[in-house]
Amino acid sequence: MKLSKLKEKLELKIGESRFRNLKKNFKNYKLQGKNLDLDKVKIIGITGSRGKSSTAFLVHKYLQLKGFKSILYSSISIDSPCSNIKKNSSCEIPINNETGLLNLLDEADCYKADYIIVEINESTISKGLVNDIPFDMRVLTNLNPKHNNEQYEEQEYVNLKKSFLKDVSSKEDCICVLGVQDYDKNLFNELFSINNCKKIFYSSEYIADVKNIDKSNINSLLVGLNSSLSGLDLEFIMDNKKYDLHTNLLMPHNSLNILGAITILNALGEYDHDLFKKYIKNVELPGRVEVIKANGRTIIIDLFLTPTLEILRKFKEKGEVKNIRVITGAIGTNFKTWNSKFKDEKFISTRSESRKFAMNIVNKFADYVYITQNDNAAENLEDICKELQSYLETNVISDIIYDRKAAIEKAIIDSEKGDIIFVSGRGNRKILCVSETKAELLLDKDVVIDVLDKLGWSKYGL
Repeated sequence: MKLSKLKEKLELKIGESRFRNLKKNFKNYKLQGKNLDLDKVKIIGITGSRGKSSTAFLVHKYLQLKGFKSILYSSISIDSPCSNIKKNSSCEIPINNETGLLNLLDEADCYKADYIIVEINESTISKGLVNDIPFDMRVLTNLNPKHNNEQYEEQEYVNLKKSFLKDVSSKEDCICVLGVQDYDKNLFNELFSINNCKKIFYSSEYIADVKNIDKSNINSLLVGLNSSLSGLDLEFIMDNKKYDLHTNLLMPHNSLNILGAITILNALGEYDHDLFKKYIKNVELPGRVEVIKANGRTIIIDLFLTPTLEILRKFKEKGEVKNIRVITGAIGTNFKTWNSKFKDEKFISTRSESRKFAMNIVNKFADYVYITQNDNAAENLEDICKELQSYLETNVISDIIYDRKAAIEKAIIDSEKGDIIFVSGRGNRKILCVSETKAELLLDKDVVIDVLDKLGWSKYGL
């Protein structure tokens, strides 16, 4: 189905979207008849267990750099000229219902977009929201069956992700880009023949060897990687040619996110290595291992404890880091607008298990931990913090500070030169749910910058 036809279908079903009221901001917007330009928009859908939002963001920003009108709908950021969501603010599910899909299409129509880059969440697939979208490219970054055990059984989750590739119309002229990471050779072989579309694979030499996959089937292959506190140095082979680049992004897993973005851009015919090399050197991913260096300290803001904390420990073992200080908390239950997965019995029954697992990671790799709030919602914040502390061993120095701003400030003030301060658990999520019905606005990066300004420290990487 063409995008213009999909838009008409949605308008007939749920009514015209709110962007009709914004037509005065778009002088070229056509109020009468069909806008055939909408059918020229290239739409790229990116799904996977991890890395999909970072990959989408990297592709989108590069296309903008090249002068294209690109719209991004991802959990890392909604970047669209018509959206009422602030840029660089997180969005849990980019397309959650048909109204959201119609809004996206209307934005692309108004903006005369060249590209739509959209992250496809498993719930978006399960609701059938992608069924009529004529993707020019479908991307699967990776597939870990255990990734979303709180909401889906393993096979159910895998089947959902596979359906994004399997349910492709024979009339759809689509390229599939597949990252080879988590799945085994049998699943690789299944994906290789899952549809009749052209398929392009990317992976690392190490993963291909471990999975016993023929490297001649890998179109983009990571063959060299050096990771340090100053960033990543990569070497990869694509189209039988070897390339290298450096980025200030930390964490080895970002190497495959970068390679995935490169593979997508190359398949689109838009990859310029010299331009990308300059672009990627100092790029930042909002809320994903953001790095701020100040007064001899390295402050890292990230969404997940693992694998980031484990890798930071490796930096310490190599002598790059003195102490690792972690600010962390745990999500509670029953905020009024939360997805049902945060309220069901399965989530509640595994809550303590998940918290204990997280603190075991902290036990292994952190030197100091500041336990604080992180969307406690209806659950008692004091009980959460004390539970987390009870799982810690005596070799880890811990402090409970209920106010998250105060916890971040104390961790920075306590720190010494050579320390890493790791602000974990929220990334660039701004809404902090402090009771069943009340939320506050708090962005970890803003708090860090305010503290550094207050201390008068020199700042780099902001």
